[in-house]
Amino acid sequence: MPTVIAPTDFSDKSAHALRVAAHYAMTHDATLCCLHVVEELDEGSSWLLLVEPPEQIERDVVNARKEKLRDFVTKHLPTNFPFEKVEHEVRVGSAIDEILMCSQKKDTSLIVVGSIGHGVVMATFLGSTANQLVRQSEVPVLIVPPSEAHDVNFQHILAPVDQADSNHQSLLAAYDMAKNTGGKVTALHAMNATLAGAGDPGFPVYIGPGTLESLSQDRQLWLDKLIQKLKLSEHISTASISYDAPAQAIQEYAKEHDVDLICIGSHGRRGVRRFLLGNTAERLLRKAPCPVLVIPIKDDN
Repeated sequence: MPTVIAPTDFSDKSAHALRVAAHYAMTHDATLCCLHVVEELDEGSSWLLLVEPPEQIERDVVNARKEKLRDFVTKHLPTNFPFEKVEHEVRVGSAIDEILMCSQKKDTSLIVVGSIGHGVVMATFLGSTANQLVRQSEVPVLIVPPSEAHDVNFQHILAPVDQADSNHQSLLAAYDMAKNTGGKVTALHAMNATLAGAGDPGFPVYIGPGTLESLSQDRQLWLDKLIQKLKLSEHISTASISYDAPAQAIQEYAKEHDVDLICIGSHGRRGVRRFLLGNTAERLLRKAPCPVLVIPIKDDN
């Protein structure tokens, strides 16, 4: 049975992420693993090193956190969630390392983490954990902002599409999500009106209205044919072209059309992962108005 991992630090933001993870697990018949990582002793407990062996202190801390984790999960888990499908796990070490090792140990289909919100640097419960996860994880990562305004049923999913992505895994993932939730997908292709694929990106080339319109029609035809080729017409309600830069286009479309989930792809080898649309995903994670699902895409080779 697949597993959804929900790391938590017992904060309100991770409580909301836990509820989203639980809903996803229910709709996908998955086990929910509630994970807490102990990275270091509380400042008020460091004196114990003077009177007790480190091994005993670690056991006591882990046992205390396990009890706290069970109480936290019981309080915030939806009442209709089957508790026999809940796992409680406390690990000691680096948060990012332990989350990744836990995901590798299990048949993990998704990692769900809560973000602090919209700022210069969008972080999660342990600083840059979200950023590291989307760069290193081999399984999809769902970043959940603290607001509960979005629909956790994910009825409207936005899937940015780029011509550089030859296998379109993020679009396929959005389609599969819509099938499970009964929602719809909007496929969005953004082309910068200044660059539009011409010239050196360091020296933007302006393209006149006539040429831009012709290029837009070509991209729209490509997008329509792609959806037909992948046989995704059933749940994809709209295929749109935007003249804005990708990150801006995605953010504005999501705000204006009540999008519940943005599904994007990242590709590259773990540790040196590059984002599918350059730094679009990183910018998007900072200002996204709704949850963002990041799909790791393996290189063609």
